[in-house]
Amino acid sequence: MIEGLESKEIIGLAVLREEHEAGVIKAATIGVAEKGLIIVLELADGKEQVLGAFRGGVRYFRSFDGAAGALRQAGIVQWDADVADWVPRTLRRGEKKQA
Repeated sequence: MIEGLESKEIIGLAVLREEHEAGVIKAATIGVAEKGLIIVLELADGKEQVLGAFRGGVRYFRSFDGAAGALRQAGIVQWDADVADWVPRTLRRGEKKQA
């Protein structure tokens, strides 16, 4: 689970796209936070940023597909995933039915 989101700069999708085109983004990771999946960006200077929501704050994704789609929209086609603590909604629904 990714912690310390408060200390990371939050950027919008348009800024992410610009930074990617300028070669500023070193790596992108889809990770798990308390409220869902997030995108963490590592910059060439070693700093980290988090993709933000349109209305402010961190953007949380409910599906891996949604997070991957946002990265594709920014032109990023290669990323890492750190989702060890994440359970897809489809599996969570199955767990409720079995209980």
